[in-house]
Amino acid sequence: MGTLSLAQIRVKSSGKLFCMQYKAMFKKRFYHFKRAKKALCMEIFLPIILLILGILSALYLKFFKLSPTITFTDDFYPTKQNLLIT
Repeated sequence: MGTLSLAQIRVKSSGKLFCMQYKAMFKKRFYHFKRAKKALCMEIFLPIILLILGILSALYLKFFKLSPTITFTDDFYPTKQNLLIT
């Protein structure tokens, strides 16, 4: 066996180094997320359930059906809005 120096195995390409670091970070996040089962529920399933409940309540509750439609215009504001760009 010969001697192995770090200069021989060092990654010198910035693109390859970026890909290696991205892959390592992705693996780290995957394993961390895999351990956190509550995070899976809170980040994915709970928002989906709340979204479905909101859509169903908007479709089937009478409150939303009986409400008059409102068209928003700039007449609601007391003065015209001016934008100053410097």
